[in-house]
Amino acid sequence: MPGVLGTVYAQEVPDNAKKLYEDALDKIISDPEKAKVSLEAAIKAFPQYFNALAVLGKTLVVTGKYQEGYPYLLKALDVNAKCSDCLYSLAIAFYKMDELPAANKAISEASKQQPQVSAIHLLYGIILRLQKDLPNAEKQLLLAKTLAKTPNPEIHYQLSFVYNRQGRNDEAANELEAYLKHSEDLSKEEKESTKKLIERLRKK
Repeated sequence: MPGVLGTVYAQEVPDNAKKLYEDALDKIISDPEKAKVSLEAAIKAFPQYFNALAVLGKTLVVTGKYQEGYPYLLKALDVNAKCSDCLYSLAIAFYKMDELPAANKAISEASKQQPQVSAIHLLYGIILRLQKDLPNAEKQLLLAKTLAKTPNPEIHYQLSFVYNRQGRNDEAANELEAYLKHSEDLSKEEKESTKKLIERLRKK
């Protein structure tokens, strides 16, 4: 997943707004609430401040404040439409808010801007699966798998859903086996229930 700091955008910014933004970056790990206040003040001082809008929007999404975060991301994209990590975070926010058409639009654009990022194609595949577009969900998830630098259990897990919905149960079982193999933090109960599901899929 792209981090909170990502796209670089050159912009003439008033000194007072820049100072508030830099102060926020110093505190973003140690004191996120103070960082948020500084970012809001920077945006108030300069409403078109792309970096402050993007960082605040992404930070809010990362911390699960989707409803609060997405308007900042929309404003950041109004200033700089080529911010793929803003689009990715926006897609997450809309996905978590169950606004799937809006999530699809954001992640589709992110995938065009950054076609080599596995995490973007994974999220795109999840959104398409939830919209019941299984052929395109499979396409995006397989692309995510190809682009992943290390095995990602979530990709295998999502592919198992897609194959199961299509009645391709052997392939679904194969993906669940890969999910088990590459997952490091599953509980004993989760492992056992996944193994039982694999057995049921093999018998169908």
